[in-house]
Amino acid sequence: MNTRKRRFVLGTGAALFAMACWGTVPLFMKALTCHMNSWTMNMYRYGFAGLLYLPFIVSYAKRSILTKELFIRSLPPTVINIVGQVLWALSPYYLEPGIIGIFIKTSLIWSTACSLLFFADERPLIRKPAFWTGVVLTFCSIIAMSVSQLGSRPAAESGSLHTSIIGLTIILSCAVFWGLYPVSVKMKLKGCLLYT
Repeated sequence: MNTRKRRFVLGTGAALFAMACWGTVPLFMKALTCHMNSWTMNMYRYGFAGLLYLPFIVSYAKRSILTKELFIRSLPPTVINIVGQVLWALSPYYLEPGIIGIFIKTSLIWSTACSLLFFADERPLIRKPAFWTGVVLTFCSIIAMSVSQLGSRPAAESGSLHTSIIGLTIILSCAVFWGLYPVSVKMKLKGCLLYT
């Protein structure tokens, strides 16, 4: 297998694996809602993630890559991420996993809009018809899913419309923060050794 084909297979495999992981997270989170609150869920999630990242942190600290300047520059993306993660952990208490999975994708709108606003090297996308086709399709699907979600439950269900509105507000707010997160990382860490 040549290098190009091997990279394609590895890249496609990695994308499918990531999609499977991201697609199942709302299912697990929904299942855990009857056992713990959102704060406990985030404690376990961040604790486990911290253990996974610990070897890298130790390695970077030993090589003096983690500096005070890098720490300070990392604070704005960290705050944005924390707010997004708090909202993410609240969402399964108000919405079903499929709805969570669909609406979190609206973060693409925010990251795209902010990227075009803040990074000149990404603005040539505006001149591409395929870009605008994607934008229109994304907005139409979000509107269709919103109308469908709000109108799908029987009126007899007590508080279902109220729960849906709270849930949609939470997940759409989460999407804003998730969309801002990669943009803030690029803005604050561009040029740092860890970013390049």
